Amino acid sequence: ASLGLEGAIDIETERRRIEKELFEIESFVHRAEARMMSESFRAKAPHSLIEETNRLLAEKRKEEVLLKNALENLT
Repeated sequence: ASLGLEGAIDIETERRRIEKELFEIESFVHRAEARMMSESFRAKAPHSLIEETNRLLAEKRKEEVLLKNALENLT
């Protein structure tokens, strides 16, 4: 069975949603990695903030992989 126009629109809408979310996650990861590489940030930040940033980075990297896989599977 072929997809009608309605199915194509839903796929395109989903693709845009995933791409937007992926862009936001990639931006977060880039900023967080830059922050974690900063000697002054690591020297001044409370240990709990560094741990939380590392936790969030790991979480966002997993989300990034899942979203990239989802995007590939849309085609």
